[in-house]
Amino acid sequence: MQKAYNIQWIYNKVIRFQTERWQAQGLLTPEQCQTIYKAYPIGFRQSNAFVEIGAFLFTNIAVAGGYALLALVMSPANATGNAIFSCLFGIGLVFLNQFLINRQSLYRSGIDNALVVSSVALICLGINIALPDQTSLWARCLWCLPAMILAIWYYGDTIITFVAWLTVYWAVFDGLLKQDWGKAILPFLFMALSLCIYFLCHFAFIVPTRGPGRRAGVFSRTAGRSAGKPATEAIMQNLVYYDDAITITQWIALSMLLISSNYFMVRELNAQLLRPVPAVSPDISLPWLFWIFTFLIPLGYAYIGLRYRNRVFLILAAIGIAGALATFRHYHGFLPLSVHLTLCGVFTIGFAGFLIWFLRRPGHETKPHGFTDVPDEDSPREFFLNAEVLATIQASASVHHPDPLRYGGGDFGGGGSGGKY
Repeated sequence: MQKAYNIQWIYNKVIRFQTERWQAQGLLTPEQCQTIYKAYPIGFRQSNAFVEIGAFLFTNIAVAGGYALLALVMSPANATGNAIFSCLFGIGLVFLNQFLINRQSLYRSGIDNALVVSSVALICLGINIALPDQTSLWARCLWCLPAMILAIWYYGDTIITFVAWLTVYWAVFDGLLKQDWGKAILPFLFMALSLCIYFLCHFAFIVPTRGPGRRAGVFSRTAGRSAGKPATEAIMQNLVYYDDAITITQWIALSMLLISSNYFMVRELNAQLLRPVPAVSPDISLPWLFWIFTFLIPLGYAYIGLRYRNRVFLILAAIGIAGALATFRHYHGFLPLSVHLTLCGVFTIGFAGFLIWFLRRPGHETKPHGFTDVPDEDSPREFFLNAEVLATIQASASVHHPDPLRYGGGDFGGGGSGGKY
């Protein structure tokens, strides 16, 4: 079905971005770049980040003012009227957003992002107003999820994706607390849910787009381009359309796995759920297992990030290791804070220097480490595996170039100088 934005233009935008990067590396000539630009046009309006942020804020303010003004004028008499009014106002914003996208060729310009967020928020507000007062929180979350999922499918919006996953986790959290046995399995269920979300996202979107000849890295973020298969090309376009949503999903899943396995988080949250809340948090069941998770999972992230050159895992590994050390000091610290921070700083600097030295080494001839501190660039092979782009580049080689200046032809045999031209 048709989505909010032109998928082909979004795909062309990615190709143009890669073209600029490879031209800067000297892999493409200016003539080839111009040929690619003509073959892959973009119809979206272009703007900078500051304009987009300003447009997002002012659009939200305008929507809030319009909603408040109409609410005062119409003044619904009951909850049902308020619910219908909020839903209709949100649906009206959806049609207004689509009109602006088609008329002004908007693509994440701030205005359309604000209208997406505002419309979903108002529809969810209307749903919650319509629900009975005794409805539990987890049920309210589940009632709002369909509107968020529809918005993600139609727009691929990052903010709605973030809120939707938080809603899922909150629904699970509140639903388990309603059960007598829910608090005991809460961290384990959160870890299992996070792993399921990550692998479902990975195998549903990343693995099917891996082109021929790609190394089968389980945690590879970059998908290969297939050589001219229509089905794979359509999958690649959808991957580009939902790229930001996929990225934020992976970040949330891996972050929640890190948080739900940390001993400090599990113990302190368990204490906050007790009534009355104790002054000192009591120990939890299976403490040795959560201590293992606290250190093992960040180290596993570090191994995966180094093994598969994945920046997401490396960043979360650094955060997780720092959190694990802070957790250990919180419960078993025997050094003053100043000494502890000094030792951690010295160790961190030394370990970072060792990693820079170790990872920059050539390594084995067939298995180099492959890390560098120069600006990260994509491999040109990812670009040339796209059959259409490759054909466009080859066609640009037939462009006529003027012959260079040739010397000779003068009376005295030097550089064309003489008594005649």
